[in-house]
Amino acid sequence: MNQDSADARVEAELRAQGLQRTIQDPSVIRRIASLLGLDDANARDKRLAEVRRELARIEVRIRLGEDPHDTSSLDRD
Repeated sequence: MNQDSADARVEAELRAQGLQRTIQDPSVIRRIASLLGLDDANARDKRLAEVRRELARIEVRIRLGEDPHDTSSLDRD
């Protein structure tokens, strides 16, 4: 994606959310666009896939007979 296209997408997103541009530094705007995935059409999908892989590795253990909503055991020092 070229710079003009990225700038246009950032402006469109700002308008869609009813926001005004307060950052004037183009390098900062490019960095924000990169973080939002606006510089790469597949970046959002790549980030979502990465997060899904990370979540799939998380293991949650609950002891049988314990109330999973009881947080009193977390208060121990």
